Amino acid sequence: MLAAMSTNWFPYQERVNGRPIPVAEGDNVEYSGARWSLDNSFVVTARSEAGRSAELPENTELVVASVRIDPSGAGGKSPSCTVQLKDRDGERTWNTAQSREVSVSIDEGASSNCDSTRLDSYLIQVLFLVPEGAGEGAHLIIETPDGLPELLSLAL
Repeated sequence: MLAAMSTNWFPYQERVNGRPIPVAEGDNVEYSGARWSLDNSFVVTARSEAGRSAELPENTELVVASVRIDPSGAGGKSPSCTVQLKDRDGERTWNTAQSREVSVSIDEGASSNCDSTRLDSYLIQVLFLVPEGAGEGAHLIIETPDGLPELLSLAL
C-alpha cells in the first residue's frame, strides 16, 4: 500500500505546495508570460518611530515589498496573482495586511495587487504584518493561475 501511494507523492506535493522558482535580490525572471523583479523591500518595527506612527501592534513588524511586473511578454496583458510572505524556514506564511490592520498606505503610483487589465510595466507594493523578527530572511511567494505548479520565491 505504501509503495503504491509513494509513486504519486511528488506530483501531489507539487500541486499542493507548488514548485518554487528562486529569484535572488536584483534578478528578474520570466514567469507566467511576464517579467518579474523585486524593486525594493524594507521592514518597519513597531518600536521604531515609523512603526509608532503607523500604529503597528506591539511586538510586530511591517514587511513592505515592491515588485515590478512587465506583462509585455504576456501578449500585452498582465497575469492575475496571489502574493504571500513565507518565513526563512518556510514554516509560516502570511497574507497581505489589510488596511484596517495598519495605518500605512502604499506608494503613489503603485498598486496593492496584480492587475490583469494592465498592458504596461507597473509596480505592486504589498504589506505584511508579522511577528517581530519574522521578516528577516523571508521570501515573497507569487503564484499565478497559469504559472502553477511553478511559483516565484523572491528573496527579500
